[in-house]
Amino acid sequence: MMKRSILTSVFLSLLALTLLLSACGDKEISPPPDATQPSDVTTAGGDPGTGDVPDIPIMDFDGSEVVFLTRNSECGDFETWDLLETDLQGDSMNAAIVRRNSYIQDTYDVSIVQRQYGGSVNEGEMYTAIYNNFFNGGAAAEDAFHVAYCGVTDAIRLAASGIFYDLSELPYIDLASSWWDAEAMSSLTIANRYYFGVGDISVQLYDTLPCLVFNKMMAQDYTTPDELYRMVEEGNWTYEEFYSIIREVYSDADDVAGPSVGDRFGAGGQNDNLYCFFYGSGCRTVTTNQNGDPELTIYSEQNNTVFTDLFELLTDREAFFNCNDYANVPGWESSPIEFVIDGFIGGRVLFYSDGLLHLPELREASFEFGILPVPKYTAGQESYYHLIGMWGATLVTVPAGCPDVKMTALLLEAMGAQSEKTVATEYFEQKLALQSVRDSESAGSLGIIIDTKGFDMGQCFRWNDLHLILGDCLTQKNNSFYSNYQGKVSGIQIEMNKTISAYQSLPHYIELED
Repeated sequence: MMKRSILTSVFLSLLALTLLLSACGDKEISPPPDATQPSDVTTAGGDPGTGDVPDIPIMDFDGSEVVFLTRNSECGDFETWDLLETDLQGDSMNAAIVRRNSYIQDTYDVSIVQRQYGGSVNEGEMYTAIYNNFFNGGAAAEDAFHVAYCGVTDAIRLAASGIFYDLSELPYIDLASSWWDAEAMSSLTIANRYYFGVGDISVQLYDTLPCLVFNKMMAQDYTTPDELYRMVEEGNWTYEEFYSIIREVYSDADDVAGPSVGDRFGAGGQNDNLYCFFYGSGCRTVTTNQNGDPELTIYSEQNNTVFTDLFELLTDREAFFNCNDYANVPGWESSPIEFVIDGFIGGRVLFYSDGLLHLPELREASFEFGILPVPKYTAGQESYYHLIGMWGATLVTVPAGCPDVKMTALLLEAMGAQSEKTVATEYFEQKLALQSVRDSESAGSLGIIIDTKGFDMGQCFRWNDLHLILGDCLTQKNNSFYSNYQGKVSGIQIEMNKTISAYQSLPHYIELED
């Protein structure tokens, strides 16, 4: 199946400038197995001009409620905002959500309801609610629900217990459709089981994608915005180019000996940038083999070379302002990353590395800024790559205790199709582009970022603390990649094999009743 970027015709009225963003290219992806359609369902055609989608059936569910589990304000930045209208978003984003939901509710005679949970994004109240619903009553319980917007860790743990349906086996759902992201889902698939849905139905996931923001005025002292954009366009935006710029910037600006919060830096971010940069270099901690099973690939000669270079960059305190190094310095309220944001807005940090979620915070800057993708490792690398942030990502799941799985599956497919034309389009063209982009080249960078996203399976499943092989090196300020790997590889393989066996033995739930 060929899939195109949804980013098209992005415009910036604030600059009286029309931006036309073309897709950054078709990509070949391997769709999961097609879902089987029940023979007793009548398929209704549709006119795209009215919002109808051909080949998705239209049925009357007689005023039924469809209950979604979502996150509340206790989950901070990751409170769910893309299911129902909320004061977390602007009027146009809310209007798109209302248009999608109104179509679904009017066409299928249902009510979309959310039941919100807090505590944390993962291992919070939602996890407990899903677990208890499955093991303590199922569909007959008062807390029954149809869909859960799960955190990644929760979804992975619950799926291994057989709590979710394999979406590829449900009627009506076609995971090869353009509103699902088959590539992102494949990167979390074991034994060819698709328990986690990713796509336009929940665009909040895109907020977690990484980018590099740069101060255009400050950049003039070391390069030019046009040169940076040219490198991106030609595929030559690499870590070597990035490092060669940022190592020239440092200067003492606060009369404190050594690198400090008030100084001038080439780039700023946090330890988590290591995972984004490693993934952006084409490295994967785990890959899926032809049988659909994971294989450990974190350590190789090439990966070690990449990591060595990244470690040098991220521990060069005069080039990269790592906020984790300043966690004990007073002055921040919720996270030391505030030092980096303040430094960027204050004109003391040339490049700021973080997720798309934080772009609106930079509007306070008095200067123009641009957006770049995460660099490649070498210009010969096939593509740029962008790691979906597992902490805030939303995975769409359907519980085995779902009160009406046929209705749920049909509505999810219809919501995905409608989201592609309403909520997702509004997210890209308004929330992301219009509010964050100040030039057409940055819009092009956003297209690259969205089109090259994916999960790293090892970072998500975390067998035997796999992720700490890399992370501990930064924490300890010691490149112990190989020794860390040797100390964990046996335990990783044991836990990975247990997961593979668990997924292979999970039930293919009984054929649904007509």
